[in-house]
Amino acid sequence: MTGQEIVEIFPESPTEFFLKIVNAQLTFIDIDEGEKSQVILHQHEINRILKKLTDKQILVCFHPIKAQINNNLQAERIVT
Repeated sequence: MTGQEIVEIFPESPTEFFLKIVNAQLTFIDIDEGEKSQVILHQHEINRILKKLTDKQILVCFHPIKAQINNNLQAERIVT
């Protein structure tokens, strides 16, 4: 999920994982010839299907972040 911190997950089986910091489980699903392309987040009695981002989608998501980082770095150089 975008906008979330990176957390460690722990295996229960090859496709089932759980988190220790919150009460949540993950189920990875094979859609494309053995590649895990979806995950179901089980949390608060709700099951949310999360789809794997393509490389292009990842770049689109992180492009604004990269621009902001560059702006911050330039601002720091001006101040110091």
